[in-house]
Amino acid sequence: MIKKNKSNLKLIELLHNQKVTIASINLFMAAGKILVVKKKSKIIQIGDVCDKGFYILEGGFISRVYNQQTKKSRTQNFFLEDFNQFMSCEDSYFTGEKTNTDLLAIKDSVIIQFLKKDIERLCESNKDFNNFYNNFVIVNALKQESALRKMVNAFSKEELYNHLIDNYNSVIKNIPSKYIAEFIGISAEWLSKTKKKI
Repeated sequence: MIKKNKSNLKLIELLHNQKVTIASINLFMAAGKILVVKKKSKIIQIGDVCDKGFYILEGGFISRVYNQQTKKSRTQNFFLEDFNQFMSCEDSYFTGEKTNTDLLAIKDSVIIQFLKKDIERLCESNKDFNNFYNNFVIVNALKQESALRKMVNAFSKEELYNHLIDNYNSVIKNIPSKYIAEFIGISAEWLSKTKKKI
């Protein structure tokens, strides 16, 4: 029987709305592990093999990719309880290789962690969960990643910031400005000047 509580109710409702059966929801939730993550903690670090997927119940994270040439990391994606809730390091999750990305909590957070092997096992044995995972989780993650990359390539820096304000209000409200500046590819000072113009 599903145990509903404040922590996991959002995920249970999402699964239910996506037509995943009660039996499959029970199996999935039993495989998950709820973690409380403190602000500024990394749940995945550069050099780890990321064999886990996460769902954000409360709080937020950023992913930062490391550039070998510049020896610096840059924000490449945002994950919040109401935006892009599923997260992993896809460069490692799908290949089994060490990741070039870290996942950093930008506020105190609560997440559910799922091991890749458990997700794969559920996909093999549960058709409805397999449909949910492939047609909702994977497809939405790819769409979100593609949308962010297109924005970075298509807009000027000021246009990109304005686009985030107009279309990604949750990101603007919850992600610290220094990481938004890093994502856009500008200095925090430049972002401050841009804010004053708006």
